[in-house]
Amino acid sequence: MRTIGAMIGVIFGLFFAGMGGYIAWETTLPTFLNWVEAREWQATEGTIIAAGGADNGVTASYSYRVGRDEYLGKRVYLAEFKDNFGSYHREMRSYLREKERTVQPVTIWFDPDNPADSI
Repeated sequence: MRTIGAMIGVIFGLFFAGMGGYIAWETTLPTFLNWVEAREWQATEGTIIAAGGADNGVTASYSYRVGRDEYLGKRVYLAEFKDNFGSYHREMRSYLREKERTVQPVTIWFDPDNPADSI
């Protein structure tokens, strides 16, 4: 009887460890890799065209210049997934809407090798 209980415990533990690994693989790893890539990016000023979203994500479109070329971007943060932990999205949405309303510049980070890629 103890052996069956131990096996059930091991299976139960492996299931939850596997699910935790899967969640990390789908969320943490891509965000980390995006961060590593973006460390070499350069800053420029941009203008918010539109900002919105919900409690689990922020949307925005913005324009920015690199040299003589003008670009449009939509990416707001490094993560490629949505969540509703904490107040980050609500605060970022308020910040971007205020910048849109007052037509104040925002910092845009862009890939110098591909300036169309930005955050």
